[in-house]
Formats: sequence, structure tokens, C-alpha cells
Amino acid sequence: MWRRLSRGEQIHVCQRLVSCYSVSQSASGVDTDRVPVSVMEGESVTLHTGVKTNQRDRIRWYFNDTRIAQMTGDQSKICTDVQCNEDTERFRDRLKLDHQTGSLTIMNIRNTDAGDYYVETIISGNISEKIFSVTITGGSGSKEVQMKRMMEMEGASDTLNNESDQGSGNLVPAVPVAVLLVLAVGVGVTYWCYRKNKPRKRNASITHEKVQMMI
Repeated sequence: MWRRLSRGEQIHVCQRLVSCYSVSQSASGVDTDRVPVSVMEGESVTLHTGVKTNQRDRIRWYFNDTRIAQMTGDQSKICTDVQCNEDTERFRDRLKLDHQTGSLTIMNIRNTDAGDYYVETIISGNISEKIFSVTITGGSGSKEVQMKRMMEMEGASDTLNNESDQGSGNLVPAVPVAVLLVLAVGVGVTYWCYRKNKPRKRNASITHEKVQMMI
């Protein structure tokens, strides 16, 4: 028959469970850290291991349980993206592995690159693990980009309006000047016609008087 444990017995059981968990973690020798990383879309980001390696150390990088980079004591087995796994086309020519530290650089990062990047390092027999939780900001549909585009469009609209106002302002003083020029030309033409026709009338009057005297 099962019986209900007393409060003291419950506390004792919890303490034993915590102790067993701590011992198992110590025995495994694995230390896991989680590091949040935020990066703008299109930029490059480096995930630092924080260690220095030698030819006998091993470092492996995984993204969504898929190996994307590794370095071992064998130089021929150092690889990134499709060199490590044919299914890693998403990172083709966008990964760079530091051979001194094992740090991984992702270039021209995209929205689809967001997620957990897991690195396992084995240095002098000690295993350590680190998880980088990468988030991408500033995508084409983000609020930041939309606001920036709206501000750019408003700025362009203001520039066009200012140029239009300046053009209208320049046109206003030009109108009276054009009118004055037309009037001046008209007056000049009228005066020229008057001067040209006046002598002809006088000559016609003299000729008429001579004809009358001859008669």
C-alpha cells in the first residue's frame, strides 16, 4: 500500500534528487551556456567560442541539428557549409571559420538564418557546449524599415514641393519683365511706322499744290 509522505520525507526526497542531478552534471563534464545574439539583416555576425585551439582540439558547429562547420586535428577535415554537409545550401559561401579560435562568422545574414547555433568544443579532453540564440532585426517587413521608408518618402516629397515653390517664385517676377518687353517692342514699332509714313503725306500735299498752280 502506498502512503502519503510526510513533509520532512518530501523535503529529503527533493534534496536527494537535486544532489543526484548535480553529480550527473559534474560527471559528464559538459558546461552549456546560452548566449542571445541580435543582428541586422544583411550584416555579418561572429559567434565567438571564447577559446584558443591547437591541432588536437575539435570544434563542431550545428544549426537546427545540421552540422555546418567543424575543425579537427586533421586539416583535411576542416569544413564549412556544403563541405560538411550537402544539405547546408542555405549557408553556401557565407560561413567563415577562424582556425585559431573556432569562432564562426555568418556573412550577409538573412531572416531564415535566425535560430539556435550550437557549438561543441573538445579541448584537452574537456567538453564544453554553447548555444547562440540568433535573432534577425530590420527585415523588409519590420516596423523599423517601414518607418525609415516612410521618412525617406516624406523627405523626397518635401524636396519636390520646395523645388516647385522655388520655380513658381522665380516665375512670378519674370512675368512683369516679359510684359514690359512686349510693350516696349510695340511702342517702338508704332513709333517707327509713324515716322516712316509722315514724310509721305507731306510730299503728297506738295505735289497736289504744284498741280493746281500749273492749271
